[in-house]
Amino acid sequence: MSQLRSDLANAFKAAVQRVESFAAGDSDLLETVRRLINAPMRFVEPNGDIQDAQTHMAERLDALQELLTAPNEASLRLLDQARRLACEALSGLETAIFEHGCASAAADRVGLGVQGKRI
Repeated sequence: MSQLRSDLANAFKAAVQRVESFAAGDSDLLETVRRLINAPMRFVEPNGDIQDAQTHMAERLDALQELLTAPNEASLRLLDQARRLACEALSGLETAIFEHGCASAAADRVGLGVQGKRI
């Protein structure tokens, strides 16, 4: 596994752990997850499939945070499902990156890949 793929896998693992442990009153979940995964993602060229997966992930994370922000009996019943869907969306983004991601110019400059080549 290349260093970039390893860094991405570690970032996504940390992001999933954050989603699994996220509780009401915690900081902005989407921003926290983005900080975790954006560091290695800056070395991946933008791609439509990846951007679609990012949008889906953001929607799922927002839905989870919304349930936790205004908890009521109905939202608490949906919490496990929302958490699972958020983790699945993160997994989908990771899969999209590994299937479609190519190294960016930044990755080429620091020796993490060749620009335009699959990671």
